Amino acid sequence: MNDIFEYMIRDLSHPINYLPMAAGTAVLIAVFIWLGKIIFKRSHIFQWLSHKSGVIFLFSVYCYVLLYEAFFSRPPGSRNTVSMTLFQTWGTTAQSHAYVIENVLMFIPYGLFISMLAEWRTIKKGWLCILTALLSSSALEFAQWMTMRGHCQLDDVVMNTLGAGIGWGIYAVILYLVDW
Repeated sequence: MNDIFEYMIRDLSHPINYLPMAAGTAVLIAVFIWLGKIIFKRSHIFQWLSHKSGVIFLFSVYCYVLLYEAFFSRPPGSRNTVSMTLFQTWGTTAQSHAYVIENVLMFIPYGLFISMLAEWRTIKKGWLCILTALLSSSALEFAQWMTMRGHCQLDDVVMNTLGAGIGWGIYAVILYLVDW
């Protein structure tokens, strides 16, 4: 079990290097929203964006780090495998177990932030979070396959979607506790 955590700590330390650029990108998005609110005073879109600016800032940082780690940090043509076998990634090594857990953890913020932005409070809306995560993860895997920047794996889509579901669950529990 310690080996799994050691691999995870090592793997999760890479995204920390992307935070300064991610924060810079999020600041640019915040400035865009602020300018849009000033220029288009009656625009409902910019009013909504302004109201959600804190979540949008955090979501922007998250998306930058996610895309850089899962896609842009790898040279094109470096990986070209496709696996449609469920649970093949789990394997027998501590590192393969860490990869599976990391894929779940990687999308928990996605489920949390998407739910906060869309205000998906009820279980009836939770499926929308799951669906957007499924589509987003599938698009990322497809892009990895097309550019050969990552291993295209069904396991990644399933684990990412599970992580987003956990993120939505955290959001729903927090709302329940706040309203309680």
